[in-house]
Amino acid sequence: MPYQVTFADSSTINVVINDKEIFPDTFEVKVLHSDSYIPVNDRFYLLDEPADGSTVKVRFKDGAMAGVAYPYVANVYLKLEDKN
Repeated sequence: MPYQVTFADSSTINVVINDKEIFPDTFEVKVLHSDSYIPVNDRFYLLDEPADGSTVKVRFKDGAMAGVAYPYVANVYLKLEDKN
């Protein structure tokens, strides 16, 4: 996402892993967004979901942020940890 996500931004995201809803359709992206001041390893939400053969579905709805140049890139990063 662009680094300048405003409080008024209304972009939403829906994330489903293995048919389990992690974030609902109305979940605001600004809650997940972080900038370069946040250490990389602190930018993740911890989930206890199996990775082997999992299906991840992400649906993003743009909230038409004022002043943002289109098109822009929205990235979703997943961090896999071996619990063994």
